[in-house]
Amino acid sequence: MVRIFVKTFIIFFFISSLSYGLSLREAVKLAKENYPKLKSEEKKLLSVKFSYKSELFNFFPTVSYSFNYSKYNDINPLEYFSRTHSLTINWTIFDSGKNIIQYKLEKTNYLYQRENFKEEIINLVYKVKKAYFTATAKKEILRYRKIQLKSAEVDYKLSLEKFKLGLVKKSDVLNAKVRYENTKYLYIQSEADYQTSLAELNSLLGIPLEQRTEINEKVLYTYCESNLENFESLYNQFLKNRPIVKSLKYKKRLASLEREKYIYSYAPTVSVFFQKNKVYNSLTGKDNYNIYGVRFDWLLFDGLGRYHNYLSAKYNELSTEYQVEETLRELKLSLFKMYIEYKKNLEKVNLAKEIIRQSEENYKQTLGEYKVGKNDIVALISSESSLADAQINLVNSVLNLVLTKIKIEKEIGKLD
Repeated sequence: MVRIFVKTFIIFFFISSLSYGLSLREAVKLAKENYPKLKSEEKKLLSVKFSYKSELFNFFPTVSYSFNYSKYNDINPLEYFSRTHSLTINWTIFDSGKNIIQYKLEKTNYLYQRENFKEEIINLVYKVKKAYFTATAKKEILRYRKIQLKSAEVDYKLSLEKFKLGLVKKSDVLNAKVRYENTKYLYIQSEADYQTSLAELNSLLGIPLEQRTEINEKVLYTYCESNLENFESLYNQFLKNRPIVKSLKYKKRLASLEREKYIYSYAPTVSVFFQKNKVYNSLTGKDNYNIYGVRFDWLLFDGLGRYHNYLSAKYNELSTEYQVEETLRELKLSLFKMYIEYKKNLEKVNLAKEIIRQSEENYKQTLGEYKVGKNDIVALISSESSLADAQINLVNSVLNLVLTKIKIEKEIGKLD
């Protein structure tokens, strides 16, 4: 019983080391956990967040402590020293809104960076989907290449048998063999393409590149079954859900606050202070005293520097508004072009399905006729080759449709 258990465990371990079953949802989750760029952006967002929170404490008073020790040698051989302890409290009670503007700037920048981080997540989800679906398509093509290899082998063996019986010429055998060898070549190439696509997926997921990741190729077909909404609906979703739309609003707000900041540079600042001092001098003894008062600072004139800074910020704000408009225009156009491409790819998939149905029927008919001597090897090879092309075209058409669909999902900010 123990021996059976050990054998079962070894077999299970061996199988699990060779393959790794992975659904699309699991792939996305794994990428979010391991993708280095996303981790970098997350830490960057935390940095901005703490910078924004630090601005809150500009509204609080500051408390500082200082100690000074001095030794003097004024009259030889008389030497004396002094030491001073000082506790100082400063509090800016009025700065005409400078601290408020700076706080709003940091907060808006944090919100801006947060939307950019969400955009990175959407980009990562798109990359994983693209790599996953590409790998499933390559796997499906490899499956078709294997079927085509078997069909070409059947044709070759059939021509060889008929040649031995003297029913066909040697050229039939040679033509069938050439097709068989070409199919072998395509199969080897498809196997390499599949392994390469898996490596690209594994790289995003943070697992070994050579890992034989098991993926579900059926999801390639199920993903393209549901149709997308009309363009207006997609565009409304884009405006509502896409993080970049919100980040553009914050970008405009940042430019506006930068302009306001230079207006407040013309205003005065009022602060209060209190200092408690404890002094000891070896000549005069102890002395304790307090200092308190009000400080009023107002930069009245510094040339035209502040005015030019204000103009610079003002025109930068206007420039930012046009940049935002241009970005939204480009994104809307891009979404519309993708929508048109999706419709065309949908038509291509339906046409590819019809072509493959006709090609299968044609190949079966030609193979039957060749077996009974009613057709030649050229017609058989041509029908088999047409079927092979139709099979590959179907997979590529489905892949193009799915890739267009996930592009649109990315554009409208869909994460699911």
